[in-house]
Amino acid sequence: MATEDLAKSGGVKQNFTNLFDERTGGPTFQERYTKVATDKASLGQGTYGTVYRYVRKGTDSSYVAVKAIKRQKVGDADKFRTELDTMSQMDHPNVVHLYEVFEDAQAFKLIMELCTGGELFDAIIENESFTEVQCQHLVRQMVSSVFYCHENSIVHRDLKPENFLLASKETNPMLYEIKLIDFGLAKSFEEGQVHRTKAGTPYYVAPQVLEGKYGEKCDVWSLGVITYIMLCGYPPFYGDTDGEILKKVRKGAYQFDPAEWGGVSAEAKFAISKMLTKDEKARPSARETLAIDWVAGKKPTNGGDVNLNSKVVNNMRDFVGATQFKKAVLITMANQLCNSDTDLEIKKLAEVFRQYDDDGNGTLTYDELKAALGASNMSDDLLAGLDFDGSQKIEYSEFLASAVDASKLFSENKRLHACFTTFDTNNDGVLSREEVREVIKSFHKGGYEEGSYTDADLDEEVKKIFEEIDGDNNGCIDEQEFQAYFQEVQANSPKK
Repeated sequence: MATEDLAKSGGVKQNFTNLFDERTGGPTFQERYTKVATDKASLGQGTYGTVYRYVRKGTDSSYVAVKAIKRQKVGDADKFRTELDTMSQMDHPNVVHLYEVFEDAQAFKLIMELCTGGELFDAIIENESFTEVQCQHLVRQMVSSVFYCHENSIVHRDLKPENFLLASKETNPMLYEIKLIDFGLAKSFEEGQVHRTKAGTPYYVAPQVLEGKYGEKCDVWSLGVITYIMLCGYPPFYGDTDGEILKKVRKGAYQFDPAEWGGVSAEAKFAISKMLTKDEKARPSARETLAIDWVAGKKPTNGGDVNLNSKVVNNMRDFVGATQFKKAVLITMANQLCNSDTDLEIKKLAEVFRQYDDDGNGTLTYDELKAALGASNMSDDLLAGLDFDGSQKIEYSEFLASAVDASKLFSENKRLHACFTTFDTNNDGVLSREEVREVIKSFHKGGYEEGSYTDADLDEEVKKIFEEIDGDNNGCIDEQEFQAYFQEVQANSPKK
């Protein structure tokens, strides 16, 4: 699926994920990242590669997960690059972010959001089972992530607890923030398309996958299996060998043993039974699964409703009044903040986003945002200003960028450094007019394609940026000028 098709469907982030080919003289992975020494040899093993922990050079806390995939495992490299480009556009609080990709003669290196909480699978084992309310909290996040993928024409095909990570270490399952990972078996699809490749893991694979004739609802089946395990501690289809497991999967018969399921609500069992409907045509879609009463039930809260305060509203108003370049910087920083497991402000904002995302599709409608902020606070101009890409919805990165305290971001040199190096695509230490032009063009993509934003508009905007930031008038912006400008901008902003 082409990136432009994904963009038209909504819910994609306006980001600056870069795909660098080191063979053509671009910046190298070694120039930007340093491996972090850990007790474990790696963070984990995915479908096609091993994941390691790295830190971005020039910072002391911009940690990332790096997945190395050998070229011989890729097959069609051009198709793989297209898929990576598509994945880099994904913008959902429960889908892991892909930041950059480096390609050389041996491998592709994927730079991703670092999740420090471990696998959901390990959490399930440690807890033996979750309470129903805890399970409901987690299942909604998982179904929401899958619904988002399906809405953007991506079928995962290997959903299992190991492929849901926890963003950070938490002892209370009600605080778990889940991230869907490992798209090694994922595939783009068109409506009604039949897939024939047998992919997945025995416990979680749908009967139709074993037949070699299935659609995207195979992911819904897998979610049903995961939900079953979370509530009782064992799978609905089990056996001593893979052959025995798959034989039971083909039959699709399971039961709710009263010994383990006596205390589970009828609504939870109904939700599982719908997801584990053997007939794929009768099985609900991910959208329909989100609408099942138990999945869409009262949203869990951490001891009380999460409300936005007046400071966040003011942050949003400041965002709307900012220059396009400042907005681009804030959104880029917000994308990089998504993997911060120590930033309480980001955690709170992420919880707010999930709480008011009523349909779980990974975006906030204007009505949902009014419910979060209060209708009296949300003028039409403010809503339109927050909707940076003109999609009539507020994407996750747009929400974070507008709601976060900008003074906190601009006061930290390491965050500005990480943003600068993201824009500096040729890694020469300065931002050229062409690089700034590409940044601004990315954020005007919709208007640019429709013709409402022209090359002349773009050139004028770039000209103003250089007049404001390029202090020595040498035709480029170095990092010192970049940092000084944004720190001065924030210093001169009205105090809230």
